[in-house]
Formats: sequence, structure tokens, C-alpha cells
Amino acid sequence: MIPLEHVLATLPAFQGWCSPDKATKLFNLVTNDKLEKLVELGVFGGSSIWPQAAALENLGKGKIYGVDPWSLHECLLNMGDLHRAWWSTIDMNAVYDLCVQNLMAHNVYHRCELLRMSSAAAVPRFEDNSIDLLHIDGNHSEETSYYDSTAWFPKVKVGGYIVFDDIHWTEGDNFVTTRKAALWLRERCDLVDVAKDADNRPSCFILKKTRAEA
Repeated sequence: MIPLEHVLATLPAFQGWCSPDKATKLFNLVTNDKLEKLVELGVFGGSSIWPQAAALENLGKGKIYGVDPWSLHECLLNMGDLHRAWWSTIDMNAVYDLCVQNLMAHNVYHRCELLRMSSAAAVPRFEDNSIDLLHIDGNHSEETSYYDSTAWFPKVKVGGYIVFDDIHWTEGDNFVTTRKAALWLRERCDLVDVAKDADNRPSCFILKKTRAEA
């Protein structure tokens, strides 16, 4: 068994921005609802895939599919100047390699399938009404976050969960680029919980899909 305390203690080893509160909520959600088929859009260094994979390992079944091209081109797509400068300095191949190494070192890599491709390329691989939990945490531009929400929504089971991260992501003049996608999901799902970031600010919607139609 992998205790939650161990997951939280080792969380800093994984690159990314998954807060202890979000990691705890993901771990408990998978554990308590015995979720088996998970998909994460936007893996980066694996900080949020780690608590989910650990929960699957404790259950002794299931898999998490991590969708991320680990590509600067895809990362910067539709992104404004405010965030482009920082992201342009990131060695995505190195981030991917460290992510794999950490998942292997923590003995959960066999619970993961990393799909190094865009969200659009990955979505046809999954049947409608097949995913227990979808974590949307990829490119936060308005266009891409809205695409990820609308294109992947049919893939989630009725009664399944959608975790939507960075609900207050801003780009110049305090324009919240993720608002359109977040509102679209809120209209179609029940709000179950809100996870807080490392600064104790609400940052992540945990939603339950209540109807099939978009």
C-alpha cells in the first residue's frame, strides 16, 4: 500500500504545480469511488498523475492515461505573451524523461500509459461514456481549454468525474482564459468540490457528470 502521507511527502520530487490539497482530493476520489479508467490532459512532470497512480496501485487495478505531447509548439499554441516567455525556456524532453523516471522509481509506471500526442490526436482513441475521471490541465488558452472540455466531455461516463484545473488562469488585463470552458462544464455537471492551490486559493473544480448530452 502507498499511504497518502507518502504521496504528499514525495510530491515535490515531481515537476508541476499539484498542491497537497488537490493531490489529496484526487487520491481520495480514486480510492473511495474505486475509479479504474482515468485520463489526464496535460501531464508535464507528473505531479498530479502521481497521486492518482498511487491510488490505482492501492486498488490493485486500473490505469491512468496521461495525454501530453511534451512539445513547445503545442504548449505555446494560442498562448499570449504573458506566459509564452516563461514556457519557451522549458526543455520538454527533459521534463518527460524525469516524469517517467519518477513514476518508475515510485513503482507506479505500470499503472500509467503516457500518450505523447496532442489532445486532438488522443481523443479518438477513447470510446464515448468510457472514462471514470477526466483531469483537464493542459494548455490554458481559451481556445484549447474549451476544446479539451467539449471534445472530451462525451468520453466521460455519466456519473463520472471531470477535474478542471486553473479556473482563474489569466492572460493580460486579468482576462481569465479558462472561464469559457469552466462555465460550459458547470452548466452540464454538478460541482462536488473545489481544490485549493499552494497559496490556499480556490483553483480547481471537481465536477460530476450528470447527463450524457453536451
